[in-house]
Amino acid sequence: MAPPRLAAAAPAALLLADGADHLAEELGWLDLLLARQVLRLRATGSFTEDPFRGLSITDAEVDAALTEAAGGETALDRRIALVRAGLDARIAATLAAGRHLPLPALAEAFGLDAFARGCLVVAAATALTRRYETLFAYAQNDVTRRQPSVDLAIELLTEAPGRRFGPLAAFAAEAPLIADRLVFWADGDRELPLPSRALRVDDRVAAALWGGAGGPDPALAPWLRRCGPVPAEEIDRAGVTTLDALIEVHADQPLVLHLAGPADCGQRGIAAALCGRRGLALLELGLDHPAAAEPPGRRLGTLIAREARLSGAGLLLLAEDGLAAGRLEEILGAAARSGLPLLVAAGRDGVDPRKLPVGVVVERYDLPAVATATRIGWWRSTIGGDGFNGASDPTVDRLGASFRLGPVAIAETVAAARSRATAAGRFLEPEDVAAAARRLGAARLPRLARPVASRWGWEDLVLPERQRRHLKEIAAWVRLTGRVHGDWGFRSKLAHGHATAVLFTGQSGTGKTMAASIIARSVGLDLYRIDLASVVSKYIGETEQNIDRLFEQAMCANAVLLFDEADALFGKRTEVKDAHDRYANLETSYLLQRIEDHEGFVILATNLNDNLDGAFARRLHHVVAFPFPGAGLRLELWRRAFPPEAPLGGDLDLVRIAEGFELSGGNIRNAALAAAFLAAGEERSIGMGDVVRAVARELEKLGRPQHAADFGELRGLLDGGGPGT
Repeated sequence: MAPPRLAAAAPAALLLADGADHLAEELGWLDLLLARQVLRLRATGSFTEDPFRGLSITDAEVDAALTEAAGGETALDRRIALVRAGLDARIAATLAAGRHLPLPALAEAFGLDAFARGCLVVAAATALTRRYETLFAYAQNDVTRRQPSVDLAIELLTEAPGRRFGPLAAFAAEAPLIADRLVFWADGDRELPLPSRALRVDDRVAAALWGGAGGPDPALAPWLRRCGPVPAEEIDRAGVTTLDALIEVHADQPLVLHLAGPADCGQRGIAAALCGRRGLALLELGLDHPAAAEPPGRRLGTLIAREARLSGAGLLLLAEDGLAAGRLEEILGAAARSGLPLLVAAGRDGVDPRKLPVGVVVERYDLPAVATATRIGWWRSTIGGDGFNGASDPTVDRLGASFRLGPVAIAETVAAARSRATAAGRFLEPEDVAAAARRLGAARLPRLARPVASRWGWEDLVLPERQRRHLKEIAAWVRLTGRVHGDWGFRSKLAHGHATAVLFTGQSGTGKTMAASIIARSVGLDLYRIDLASVVSKYIGETEQNIDRLFEQAMCANAVLLFDEADALFGKRTEVKDAHDRYANLETSYLLQRIEDHEGFVILATNLNDNLDGAFARRLHHVVAFPFPGAGLRLELWRRAFPPEAPLGGDLDLVRIAEGFELSGGNIRNAALAAAFLAAGEERSIGMGDVVRAVARELEKLGRPQHAADFGELRGLLDGGGPGT
């Protein structure tokens, strides 16, 4: 006879209110199971008669706890069956009415059968109320065992508990309860036989069962976050259509979607759109977060996959900087079983299908290069109508052209800028956003780069007019890159990257670093000097990794990179005589390729131009030679070396000093400072003798010591005397 069908509209009293109401009914059913188990044990005389066991748990205490639920000690089997059938009917009616119940949803997400679902309720009982510690200890005839064992779960949930070999399969390592860590073994139980092990659930699973607002597992909380709504401007519609079709094609297979491309170039928008079409949220996992250490005693991939299923969310794994060996493959192998959308943003070569479990399919999607117009759209959607005339302000276009940030970084930047403006009691200004973008970029750049203070302006630069004009052309080139490459279409004519690569040549102290700093400041960017000692590594392949990380982060931060003494890193490739030569040549070749693919502004500075590899010539857009200053330029450098506040003596003749001593601008600044300290030590103004002695010491530092006779009529000032003495 077929079971009666549920009415189309069940009475409201039949429906379960929520997950907590449902779980209370499940625990009521568990009370009946425990009452039956106690009766079985009493009937067989299995309880010990130790007179001291009642000191902890008395028969009366247990009887009082169970009698109300059981309604007596007879016909429990029939009552248990009726209660279970009635509860199942209420569950079905509640779900048919469109209400959400966490336990059935969890069972469906993890593929649990009725027995496994019952085991989960048994295991969670002590996590929900303490009374079950007493009941489980009594039912197991052991006051020390306050958690239900595998053996007890089988006894409670099977009609023929003597046939336990089939139910034991629910606790195998590959079964959902254990493989997905819905229940777990305490460390002390792992060495026990399987039937004796205690079933436990952690706080995350307990909260999920009753529908609580539990956050992610504490081991994941520092670096796992739930993504909010994504503006339509951030979504690559063509990419979503392509990947949506791939998901449908591989509907019956574990699938990993590899979003290949630079960090933060639209991956989140694609992932959010794919999940949204399936009614799912999106969890974003930053695997390169400093706190991303392996949780002790747990498998990271299992926790992540479990969180995705408990949250009803797809996963976006961000792994741009590389991971510990095996970490990415472990996570993907566990998470691919979830059947949820699984996307990885891991650079161009971040996913190796050979390291994944058999049957997991990897589909790669190369994200298109982000156009300036697209990036400006991201800025506009984030800024909205708040601050400096809103998104229509032309300064927003300049932000998009100047700072090559992705939508995630743009949101962080604008939020930080608004916070600072609000704290200062004023409206948001363009400079607030630009300053916030520079701070964000500085925080993300690796330690291989050191910031260079921008304290000079064009008026401080003493060079021939030809070189000054060329440097200003470079600044205009950088400032107008977005317009020429984007609006005027020159990006499509370039075979590789769109870097502005510049070479400054000239002797030390001729103004190369100052010029780099002035250009960066004039276009509103920060200058970073590259620490060559940190870039180059003795370990094979590590130098290339350092270079790649440096250029990737510099592009995101829109930082200007200054390779001082560039010949040390960009030297000529040599004939291969041993392994050292081979790897040195490989490093140079990789640098050539990486600069060609770069999207930012790179300055190479060297005083040994002939030592640079010739292949760099065609990759350079500008070459500026910084000449050694002649007498006229040296005079101007001497005049600017002394601040207006400095007390200058009446005998100071800078014309004679400039004509008599060939020094670069850097040496002149050093000598002026040294002369100031000599005069200050004797509490007088800076005189000719101070400058002459400072010049002599500067020449000695350069390896050009001169005899007193070389100073002519100024030789008497070397020892503090007057001219000609």
